[in-house]
Amino acid sequence: MSDNSVRDNFHEAVLLIGIISNTGKSEFKSILSDFFIWLKKKGANYLVDEALKPYFEEFDHEYCPTKELGKRCAVVLSFGGDGTLLSTARAIGESETPILGVNTGGLGYLAEISPKELIDKFQDFLAGHYDIENRMLLEAVIEDQGVTNTYYALNDVVVDKGQSSRIIRLRTSINGDFLNVYRADGLLISTPTGSTAYSLSAGGPILEPTMQGIIINPICPHSLGHRPVVIREDKVIRIEADPRMAKQVFYCDGFQEQILSPKSLITVSKSQRVVRLIRMKDKHFYHILREKLNWGLDWE
Repeated sequence: MSDNSVRDNFHEAVLLIGIISNTGKSEFKSILSDFFIWLKKKGANYLVDEALKPYFEEFDHEYCPTKELGKRCAVVLSFGGDGTLLSTARAIGESETPILGVNTGGLGYLAEISPKELIDKFQDFLAGHYDIENRMLLEAVIEDQGVTNTYYALNDVVVDKGQSSRIIRLRTSINGDFLNVYRADGLLISTPTGSTAYSLSAGGPILEPTMQGIIINPICPHSLGHRPVVIREDKVIRIEADPRMAKQVFYCDGFQEQILSPKSLITVSKSQRVVRLIRMKDKHFYHILREKLNWGLDWE
């Protein structure tokens, strides 16, 4: 799908909108109810994630399995926090359908539209006043006891010591060149998008989200010499699991994916796939940083 295809569909008045929401947020039902009423008045075509059906029995919606929304819709709205948007990106998968995030959660680096401005911003969206950003994904391939699994991450992948009270040792190389044996609670590999997530709390640098690069960031390292490293996006990272530790854990965008054996090999690289995020033209990355991190408040 080209960046102009969504706009073209709008002009033809055939746009099909997909709607996903985190039902754990206290105000989600009232926010979505008002939005559904507005969509119906506009004569908009939309599909609702079937997980929301028990909450909106009074509405005559057409429902759809979560994993089918990306295939059937031209755009998907994700109501929740950044975690919900990450889950939405996982559900959409290879369809690469553009996602518009509505922040009903906390910080909201990815889900940038607030419920109060939803109608105004969505009207701007309908008018074509938006951009589509292609965000890089990580592809992680795990080889463990003859079994190979592949995972994708918009924010980060993590190899963690799990329940153990001991630090973990992770031998790491880049394009076959030995880099380091990290002694830490874990090792985090982040995209630029993920640089404002777990990596930031682990002392990593902030990268512009549309740039190309990969952050290698040890979590609570045992040595001050173990510092975050930023490498080019075309590099391949190879991590050898700690041979002394039985139950290491692999996470992908905060989801526990796999328990690793001592002989596990993890290869992390840039994926050919992308996640396409819809950004409003008046929402700039630096503005979001200032707002979320309370920067520049003492300049008068």
